[in-house]
Amino acid sequence: MYAEDVLRRYGIRPRKALGQNFLVNDGIAGRIVENAASDKQDVVLEIGAGSGVLTHQLVEQARHVIAVEIDSALQKVLRRELGAYPNFTLMPLDILRVDLAEVCRAHGAEQLTVIGNIPYNITGPLLERLLTYRPVIRFVILMTQEEVGLRLAAEPGTKAYGALTLIVRYAYQVERLFRVGPGNFVPRPAVQSAVLRLTPHPEPPINVCDEALLIRVIKASFQHRRKMLHHAVNRLLPESAEGVAERSGIDLKRRGETLSLDEFGRLTDTLRQSGLQ
Repeated sequence: MYAEDVLRRYGIRPRKALGQNFLVNDGIAGRIVENAASDKQDVVLEIGAGSGVLTHQLVEQARHVIAVEIDSALQKVLRRELGAYPNFTLMPLDILRVDLAEVCRAHGAEQLTVIGNIPYNITGPLLERLLTYRPVIRFVILMTQEEVGLRLAAEPGTKAYGALTLIVRYAYQVERLFRVGPGNFVPRPAVQSAVLRLTPHPEPPINVCDEALLIRVIKASFQHRRKMLHHAVNRLLPESAEGVAERSGIDLKRRGETLSLDEFGRLTDTLRQSGLQ
């Protein structure tokens, strides 16, 4: 196995602080790369390249591969193992600080294919960041906890349904491609993993006056999950919630977990009309 050999030769030990679980199954890596459907015209940005188990397959297919890796020890490994490839660039940064639009411009690309076996502890912040940059994203393939895949596919009123469900659904079509068991990683995680493909909607699934305000309203509605919506509305707009309920047609005695994306859009538009900035 490529990854196991690299980890052994360089004496790399997973760092718990960085949430590292290294994929060590070349076959699973191949399936991920196949689903990325890269060709010689694609520019691929890989999140958390790690040992290079995905990277060494990607450089054989794509026009250019930008590997983002924050761990200095793994940066040295990637330079030694892949530095000879003319279409490989190492970006020694935290992915949450990378400007994807600038990466596109620097590599003469209109869009990026984003791919990665991401640290579970940055899943939420990363998905929100990908919302911002979706105009320059062709699609995203991520391996993360299976729980995340269940959350993104959840329906209103279910336990898994939450703010992340709605925020990602507003921006992306989500497909669950396949599961990956704990035995394919070092160290073994305590959970199953899933490979997801996120494709930006050509047009948002709802019309809303202010995307940033929509996200703010969604987050506020799930901040105290068991409380009724009027608590969130009163925090956002400290006036009587009765008028908001009447104009939006939404009963504010409901909880956020029962609202559809379309209803959150209506609530957002009503709050803006009521003066919320």
